[in-house]
Order: sequence, then C-alpha cells, then structure tokens
Amino acid sequence: MNILIQNNISLKRFNTLRLDSTCDYAITPLNIQGVIEAIQLTQDKRRVILGNGSNVLLTQEHYDDSTAFILMHRLDDLDIQDNEIVVEAGRTLHDLAWFTMDNEVEGYAFCEDIPGTVGGALLMNAGQWEYTISQYVNWVEVVHCDDARLERIYPQEGFFGYRHSGFNTMNAIIVRSGLSITHGNYNDIFEKSCTTNVNVI
Repeated sequence: MNILIQNNISLKRFNTLRLDSTCDYAITPLNIQGVIEAIQLTQDKRRVILGNGSNVLLTQEHYDDSTAFILMHRLDDLDIQDNEIVVEAGRTLHDLAWFTMDNEVEGYAFCEDIPGTVGGALLMNAGQWEYTISQYVNWVEVVHCDDARLERIYPQEGFFGYRHSGFNTMNAIIVRSGLSITHGNYNDIFEKSCTTNVNVI
C-alpha cells in the first residue's frame, strides 16, 4: 500500500494554528510512489499540499471533494547513505537537527527551532543566523504535478535566493533531498543547538 485515502476528516492536527477545518478528500502518501499515485488520482482537483502546516491559513470551514489535500507527514524517512543525509520532505527540521547532532554532523543546529518540514524549508530556503538550508543541498527530488514524473534536480548557482527557490515557479511537489555532511564533535554541536538564540528572518 502506497497511499491512505480519507474522507470527511478534520484538518486541525495538520496546521499549526489548529484551525478545525474539515475536508471531504485527503490522501496521505506513505512513500514516494504514493506521491506519484496521489498526483495521478487528483488530476481533476485543486491540490493543497500540507507538511507540518506552518505558515498555512485554512480559510474555509469545509472543503468539498473538488479540493484534494495531500498530507505529507508520513513521508519522513531520514538516514545517512553514501556519506550524505537522505531525508524525505515530510520530516521536521527539528528532527533533522537532532539526527545530525546524534550522528556528529555539523551545520544543522540552525534547524532546531524552525517550525516546519524539510520540504517546506527547501521551497522557501529557510534559515536563521548566517545559515540557510540551501548551503547543504546536494540534490532534490520532485514529482511533477502535470505528469506525475519523478525528477532529481541538482540546483545550480542562483537556484536559491533569500527565502526563495526555483521550486516556487515549478508545478511540482518536493519529496526527498540529499544533504551534505561535515563531521564534527557531539558536545560542540549539542552546545550550539541548545544555546544559540533563535532569530528566524
């Protein structure tokens, strides 16, 4: 099974403002193939993609089945493969920060207090202090919404900008990314994760 389809559900736990909207049609992909199937099943619907639901305002009390909500929270694999971090779009930045600390990987402490998912962070090039997620990106995989095609993108110079990325102009869903690794010391990384003031801009 690659997807979970639900009808007439509350979206309260899928947005950080805890707005109690309901929808008639929601699909939860359980893996990347599930995202492809979700796109194929919703070609005739307006799509709303929800990760952690931060920076999202649901403006209707109820969404009928002309709108399909694609809920990305189960797309959350996170591992180290071939000396890079491979993380799916639904994983939270908080989890990414603590995973890297546990594996003595430097550079990701800035993610710890940013509310959102890796997919959302890549879309808007999230960051704080002098760091942004784009500094660590090797590649990003997306599923195109017009033909459900999976593509791996290797961002070139200029693809990411201040709180912006080339994904903003693509009709595609971010599903997975490969991030670079620089090894460090656990205690140093832990101290930075716990003591640096948050300054999201």
